[in-house]
Amino acid sequence: MPSASFVFPVRYVSEGVAVQTTSRELSPLGIAVRSLSPPQVGARVSMALYLPNAALPEVAIGRVSVARAGAPLESGFWADFIVVCRPAAMASSVLPVPALPTMVTSLISSDSAPPASSSTSTPST
Repeated sequence: MPSASFVFPVRYVSEGVAVQTTSRELSPLGIAVRSLSPPQVGARVSMALYLPNAALPEVAIGRVSVARAGAPLESGFWADFIVVCRPAAMASSVLPVPALPTMVTSLISSDSAPPASSSTSTPST
């Protein structure tokens, strides 16, 4: 599964500790999160993901599969998604809301797409 570098606010709780931080990478199957004191491998992590242009945070539960402590720029963890709960979907049972993996895939696709060219034509004289 492709992952892409996305930085957005993330609040996570693991082992009784709540941390406000940012993401590093995102894929439809998991997320890389910056943390100076990452949870241990195997720990369960509850997360609120504040994705761009979303009115409500995505709520996800994951399991830490990789953790690295040390240098601040490299510290963090990778969590594999176990459950993704869409608050917007729960608030509106009438409107279908795509699941987080669908949103992530579209974010990754739109991020890697080349920017639209703005060609301007000048009238000939």
